[in-house]
Amino acid sequence: MPLWNEIEGETLTGLTLRRLLRSEGRTAWFATDDAGGPAVLSVFEALNDEDSVQARLESAARVQHPNLLVIRSTGRGRLEDESLVYAVMEPFDQTLAEVLRDRTLTPEEAREVTENLLSALEAVEAAGLHHGHVDASGVLGVGDSIKLRSDCLMPRRGQSDATALAALIYHALTGRRFSSERDALQLPAP
Repeated sequence: MPLWNEIEGETLTGLTLRRLLRSEGRTAWFATDDAGGPAVLSVFEALNDEDSVQARLESAARVQHPNLLVIRSTGRGRLEDESLVYAVMEPFDQTLAEVLRDRTLTPEEAREVTENLLSALEAVEAAGLHHGHVDASGVLGVGDSIKLRSDCLMPRRGQSDATALAALIYHALTGRRFSSERDALQLPAP
């Protein structure tokens, strides 16, 4: 498989991989367009697990919540003899990681982010799924809404996203990565 940025401009089952937005291991996000207009294409390199990856994405697409990024459709295709599975998602304006590069959140902003993410994670858990990627790069601004990425949902097997959410909020308020319980004691009230 070539590097993700080397397939910019290629077409996967009628969807053009316009611009690489980000990559992480065997997954990459590209700007694209579909029948609904601008979109984000989340592409997964399939390593003989096409069926399970597509089933996972289809399960994630069924979880509808105002604070989860909408998966419009899923599919699979081939590019340069590589099998790929993809999800077409609604576009977003910015990530929390981009905001945190410039500044920390105010307590009011952190409260709003926390409430929105808790609501989304409750819906994910109610669907029997686990998020597993609660981090600043997966918290997305879509217009006036705060949404959590949804292309990484997986069957829940006793895991909890609570620790990751706490670490994310700590980072958003302080600008520092959470490294120990001692860090939590240094947070100002409330």
